[in-house]
Amino acid sequence: MLAAALAQAGKTVLHLDENTWYGGHEWSTLTLKEFREWVHNHGGEECLRVPNVEMLGRDRHYAIDLMTVPIMGNGPLVQLLVDSNIARYMTFRNVDMTYLWMEDVLQPVPCSKSEVFKSKAIPKRQKAQLMSFMKWISEHEDDDSDLATFLDQPFEVFLTARKIAPDLQKFLIHAIALDPKAGGQAGAYTTAEAIRCMKEYLESVGKFGPTAFLYNMYGVGEVPQAFARVCAIFGGTYYLGQGLRSLQVDGQGNMCSVVCVSTV
Repeated sequence: MLAAALAQAGKTVLHLDENTWYGGHEWSTLTLKEFREWVHNHGGEECLRVPNVEMLGRDRHYAIDLMTVPIMGNGPLVQLLVDSNIARYMTFRNVDMTYLWMEDVLQPVPCSKSEVFKSKAIPKRQKAQLMSFMKWISEHEDDDSDLATFLDQPFEVFLTARKIAPDLQKFLIHAIALDPKAGGQAGAYTTAEAIRCMKEYLESVGKFGPTAFLYNMYGVGEVPQAFARVCAIFGGTYYLGQGLRSLQVDGQGNMCSVVCVSTV
């Protein structure tokens, strides 16, 4: 993102990356060959015991994400991609359904009022409570005096104070707030963080499809690659598989050359 912004501002950009693909570990999409090399470099060969590599087909037929990164339909990333016109270099798909593992069963997450009342994952007596709480979230204002004492406390404390049933708490925390560290773990969402995430989720549902999420057609690596393409259009230079060894400056202290080291 920074390289694209600097290039558009008329700066001279040289972007070195020790990897042979675009993006860091969180935003990388690899071919099968690249993935096997990545696993080898991270000591996980035992996970890739394939008796016949040829049976897997062509290397380029694979797009393997190192991390799953679904994108909120009304989130800041989508707005950034639209405002910068970078979205035109990318292809997205709607995520048709999301699921939550509850009580040893994979349950579909309802995305509309009718789906909530049809859902078997939520007890009948809790469905009205869920709809009422969702309405409160969507109409919530940041200066709500009822929240003042809970904003910095764990979201579970706030839900308990509102007499939200324990099973419904789990649903709200994991399926709507999408808190990856709930349940007393360090880093679990505060009430303020959870409400912000829930509002973003509710505003994203139905914007592009039935759920709140979009996914890159060819993997999350499309995002950094699109920014790299814009950088190149405005004169930036990308050099993959190269690390930085040193910078050389002239007598006036201006950088005059870059010494690279191959990582391939």
